[in-house]
Amino acid sequence: MTNHIKGEVTIKRGTDKQELILALGINQLIYLEEELKMSVNDIVQSLADASTIRIGLLRKMFYASLRKHQPELTEDDAGDIMQELGFEGAMLKIKETVEAAFPKANANPQKPQQRKGGNGGNS
Repeated sequence: MTNHIKGEVTIKRGTDKQELILALGINQLIYLEEELKMSVNDIVQSLADASTIRIGLLRKMFYASLRKHQPELTEDDAGDIMQELGFEGAMLKIKETVEAAFPKANANPQKPQQRKGGNGGNS
């Protein structure tokens, strides 16, 4: 389940269906830039082609996404969760998380309605 307002994606893990939340806030993005020595734009662009993405980059992204709400998890835990989801499932969840973190602007924004008559004061 994705919460676009909060920029979060929920996944269920294990037989007990433990709920985990993926989110990429400012702190997680800074962590990724520093760890990967890449800009956020380059990191996001690297997700475009699953055939060339480095699995280590994907695990770093998964780990960073988990840290906001599950700080007790390790990078190895992130890899184990990815293993449970499978490569395609993990890619899908990271892409959803990136989309939730960077929502597209409304294609048809409504113009504010102008008030008719008057000058804004009491008449």
